Amino acid sequence: MGPAAMLAFAAVHTIAAWGLFRFRRWGRWFALALLGWGFVQEIPTISMAVADGRIVGTMRSGALIIARVVLVWYLSQDEVRESFSK
Repeated sequence: MGPAAMLAFAAVHTIAAWGLFRFRRWGRWFALALLGWGFVQEIPTISMAVADGRIVGTMRSGALIIARVVLVWYLSQDEVRESFSK
């Protein structure tokens, strides 16, 4: 499933990017859903990295979680929410 999964991954993220680029309300919601899904997917990764004592893996997963939280916070701001009115 390697190439097919990567193409599907790219297609889903391209759709989200297009919605955000065009300031569509569905694009914002779709991006928030993808960020939430990515956050959920990262929890086991950081848990295993901490349990195994892998510092680089812990820092990488932690940085990804922090980036997702910051993006969700940004997309949830009133000014940004009003920009996505269509």
